[in-house]
Amino acid sequence: MKAFIEFLPPDTSISCFRHEGLKIEAFRSVIKLPYVIVSYENESTSYPCDTIDDARHLADCLINEYLDKVKSVEEFFEEM
Repeated sequence: MKAFIEFLPPDTSISCFRHEGLKIEAFRSVIKLPYVIVSYENESTSYPCDTIDDARHLADCLINEYLDKVKSVEEFFEEM
């Protein structure tokens, strides 16, 4: 079993946004569902999704919300 796990490719980023320390990134994975991670400084929040399209859509929505509301990174991350 250990040999099999060593050859699995890492999760692949399918969308990434960075601004002033905030990072919103969607991933696809071979061993688990697609997901979105929102991180700032040393904290992060993960959101599992059903499909790759759902993960990409969620990441886009979060990015647009951040850009449209023109708030500080700290305020945006605290609301997550």
